[in-house]
Amino acid sequence: MHIDKNQYQKYFEEKINLNFDKLNPYFDVDSDLFSGLNRLMNENYRCLMVEAYVASITISNHIIERLLKLALIYENSLGETEEIAIKAYNKFQGMAMKNTITNCWNRKLISNEEKNHLEKIINDVVRNGFSHASFENILGKTPTKIPMKMGDFKTQEIKDVEIDRRVMLTIAEVQLENFAKENAFEYYKYIFELIQRLENKIKPKEDKNGL
Repeated sequence: MHIDKNQYQKYFEEKINLNFDKLNPYFDVDSDLFSGLNRLMNENYRCLMVEAYVASITISNHIIERLLKLALIYENSLGETEEIAIKAYNKFQGMAMKNTITNCWNRKLISNEEKNHLEKIINDVVRNGFSHASFENILGKTPTKIPMKMGDFKTQEIKDVEIDRRVMLTIAEVQLENFAKENAFEYYKYIFELIQRLENKIKPKEDKNGL
């Protein structure tokens, strides 16, 4: 199937007109400390604009893991010597997500509520689910059997049936895409706001040391 340039332009124009007003307040990420994340946040923003929801969640997973590591590195290195800065970088840059969350909590960069949300929802469901393409990580709390109507062309009889997504995988794929559609923007907003909260907790130390 061939799609010409004009069709693409029309598609993107329609999506921009549909989504711009909702997304526009979340375009400008106000952060000096985490300014290196701006390009990724803008890329994520563009995914949401054209309703590329799975792509948005994939980028969000990368951003949040990088954000938490950056927060730990900055918390332990701003205003310190080069040796201490390198030590902080080496300690945190390759840390597993759960350990990163725990370390942020230990240093009071995140609250108990944020820790629980990051562990149980962001890491276990969204990050692991999409990173490993694990249907049940994402859909595990929803029924595996979906009620549907099935018609018989000859008898014109319509029956109530239940289709199991573990048997008809197309259903699982549709459910996963629906999850992404319903949650991608909320995930983006969560990161948008978390960046500011972390900035506010770390920034005073940066200013104090004149960096």
